[in-house]
Amino acid sequence: MLGVSGITIDNLPYAATVASDGTLTVTPPSGSTIQATVRLRTLLGSVTCVYRAASLTGEADNADNSITFTDQRFGKVSGSSLCFAGGYFTAEYAPMTDAGAAVHVN
Repeated sequence: MLGVSGITIDNLPYAATVASDGTLTVTPPSGSTIQATVRLRTLLGSVTCVYRAASLTGEADNADNSITFTDQRFGKVSGSSLCFAGGYFTAEYAPMTDAGAAVHVN
């Protein structure tokens, strides 16, 4: 693989709910999945890989107004044998704001 030429998040919009303990759950529309289409550059040309997850689970933290996702697994559903069998999504978004005001979880 030479690199990633693009990533598209499909089946938008997703819904997000936050429990009282700060657990954040992201779910797709009914009957759908969270899906990412990844385009790779390889020595053999461009390759498209599609990965899915049923949902994502993260943590909301009022201390720094962040949302953190750690090791959320996506499985390969289509693509060349050059595509990885699966992958993991890890990210932190901070500070979370709405119209410039910090977002807090009750």
